[in-house]
Amino acid sequence: MTILENNKDYGIKVFENFVTDEDCDYLINFLDNTEDSYGKVDEIRKISLRPESEKIKNILLNVLDKAKQDFNNDNLFITSYMISSYNPGFSMGVHIDTEDMRECNKISMVLYLNNEFSGGDIVFPMIDFRHSPKAKELVCFLSEPEENAHGVEVIESGKRYVMPIFITDEKEKAFKYIHPEII
Repeated sequence: MTILENNKDYGIKVFENFVTDEDCDYLINFLDNTEDSYGKVDEIRKISLRPESEKIKNILLNVLDKAKQDFNNDNLFITSYMISSYNPGFSMGVHIDTEDMRECNKISMVLYLNNEFSGGDIVFPMIDFRHSPKAKELVCFLSEPEENAHGVEVIESGKRYVMPIFITDEKEKAFKYIHPEII
């Protein structure tokens, strides 16, 4: 694990080798072989919003357990997730993960699935933090503080695969597929 080293803890953490190569391959193949996508699908990106399979559910539950442990809070739930791929030329402007009707997000987690791309660093300009993601890493950070506004730099070559996962402490916002015990 790598923790941001400075005077203030912004909750940004990187966990290396969080999943297996097999997990990454499964998620990449799942996205590549699905025709059911949500959002913009073109030559730049493809998104599958909240895909369902037992393997995906198990990966998500491991991520949730890590969030509960690392943020010392057993009252956390997954509210949303997706598998995405981005081609060269894609970038994402600086934003906060509580914008656009996502006010319930408390923790943002991104699972990186491959290494076969260049560019695409995640950047936090307000705190001068940059990370070059690697396959199998889980990057997590608090969604709300303005200081955690972040973006993705332009992907220069290759295809970048990620699985963003959003965590809340609002039980009523929990995604029922992951949390069937919630009625």
